Amino acid sequence: MTTLPLVKLTAASSIFSQILSRENGLHERPGATRIGFYASLVFATTSLDSRSEHDHLIPRDKKCDSDSTKRTIAYYESWASQSQCNKFRPSDIDASQWTHINFAFADITGSGQIKPSSNEDVDLYSQTADLKKKNSDLKVYIAVGGFGMDAAKKFSQMSSSESSRSDFIDSAKKFMDEHNFDGIDIDWEYPVARGGSKSDTDNLNKLAKEMKDKFGDDKGISITVPASQQYLSGFGLENLQSHVDMINFMSYDLHGSWDRPLLAQSGTNLTEIDESLKVIRNMGVSMDKVNLGLAYYGYGYELQSSSCAEPGCSASSAIKKGPCGKTDGTLKISEIQDIMDKSGAKPKVDNEAAVAYFSWDQKNWVAYDNNETLQMKTKYAGENCLGGSFVWAIDMEDAKNPDEWLVPEASGTKQTVSLAFLGAFSLCSYLLLSIV
Repeated sequence: MTTLPLVKLTAASSIFSQILSRENGLHERPGATRIGFYASLVFATTSLDSRSEHDHLIPRDKKCDSDSTKRTIAYYESWASQSQCNKFRPSDIDASQWTHINFAFADITGSGQIKPSSNEDVDLYSQTADLKKKNSDLKVYIAVGGFGMDAAKKFSQMSSSESSRSDFIDSAKKFMDEHNFDGIDIDWEYPVARGGSKSDTDNLNKLAKEMKDKFGDDKGISITVPASQQYLSGFGLENLQSHVDMINFMSYDLHGSWDRPLLAQSGTNLTEIDESLKVIRNMGVSMDKVNLGLAYYGYGYELQSSSCAEPGCSASSAIKKGPCGKTDGTLKISEIQDIMDKSGAKPKVDNEAAVAYFSWDQKNWVAYDNNETLQMKTKYAGENCLGGSFVWAIDMEDAKNPDEWLVPEASGTKQTVSLAFLGAFSLCSYLLLSIV
């Protein structure tokens, strides 16, 4: 075998390094261009993620029936357009990053028909629908209900008879056609609970079936469900799943200032998420209908002692709300990023829970999701054959600073990095063989 001159080895190594350097930035910004030429050189793929594995829902030898994490959904809060700081309008959304936008929320009238939550929302509807001009594959849904506005009681009353369900369905179809919505998201928090009745479960299933019969393939239907087993039982998912296209699983708000004893804990935790999803799977729910919920905000606390600043340490109170927030104990991702910029705090990552956290000003502490932990969660979703993910809520980003927007999807990022690595490796192999 001919001995390779050092200069040729160095040249091949330099090309390899340049390719990796060029492609390494692809996942740092939304809308990064996918690899073309380098991908054509790839003969196999591999994962570069070295994080320790969880006890997964799906056995490792089972393959998903379809492409996992194919859906990327963003909720938009209508009131974000009226915020005193960091106004965020639908037109600020990067439509290229999402398969669905869910506009939150529409309300239900006393007579059981759908209506805008405020007069200002009508203009926002058109802005949201206009995003489809930037992404022809985008679907825009209207989310109805939510935790407030006595929505649970309104849903319970509206679904209680065939005639009132029919009135709601007719009004929903007319509403969606008028405002160019492609589907409806039923956000009933929660059947049977919060002023509801025991018949809610059966009535919800009738409502979903009758909507599906009325809409056919013309309009999509999704349902939003909690991680709490106590509230989850009221949905009857084992039957409901056949009448909806998607199930949005709210895998956040697992802990907060309502917990006793009060501890510094994240509102989201992958170990607990896994346990809740096992309950759904054991109901016989098809996992490719389930979208994993991701939070664009964190839970903060004032620690009892600055010497104990890890997850599980004692807290004395919820942290004061941020300058753009409405509730003590929560901070939007844009506010968290501002705190890090001003304080110089560096986050740590709890790999088991898949959350980031840091403390500042001695006793202030927050846990949240950053790009690294979001991609841990979407990686988990892909490995467990979930149909996609959704974020609550896109407007919690800084509208004026898109360079800092989160990139939650791991599947595309991993593929890009893997293709860059293997494409570069294949190219270098070709160069080396040609000079041997």
